[in-house]
Amino acid sequence: MYITEILLQSPKFKYDSFEIAKVLSENYKSPEAKDFIAKRIANSGISYRCFACPLEEIVKLNGLESRAKIFVESLPSLFEKLLAQNKTELAPNAVISTSCTVPVLPAMDINLILKLATTTTPIRIPVYQHGCLGGVWALGLANKLNVEQILICSYELCSLLFQARSESLTQMMSAVLFADGI
Repeated sequence: MYITEILLQSPKFKYDSFEIAKVLSENYKSPEAKDFIAKRIANSGISYRCFACPLEEIVKLNGLESRAKIFVESLPSLFEKLLAQNKTELAPNAVISTSCTVPVLPAMDINLILKLATTTTPIRIPVYQHGCLGGVWALGLANKLNVEQILICSYELCSLLFQARSESLTQMMSAVLFADGI
């Protein structure tokens, strides 16, 4: 097995870290949370993040339904942009897709496969909840499959998991570190 190409695609809503810190700071009530966010973002070394929807909407998201709707609506255009960058002739015998953002059925790999417009019907292996290791897990699985070409796509829209009313350490650290992309 060898990797022929690695492609990245980010959503269109791009914010610099200081803008994110400002919006999050306005959202949190306790001075400790505001201070925590400001210091961690300043020290993160991350200059900007891209999101599937405007930052102001992210902090207002409430409930799984609205998050799943954005997830389902955002990914097809991101898949299209990603495949437009592709330089390899794609006719995969298998598609392994990974995500831990919003597990929806049918899995979003269907949209990806339809965008390929291939004459073959690849084996579908959607994988959820492997977190940051989803791509690594998919590479390990791909190495074990005995097929000619495998397409691995890891897509995360982490901003959709943000719980604005929570000042938990986990919630604040994810706001500092993660953004959206495929």
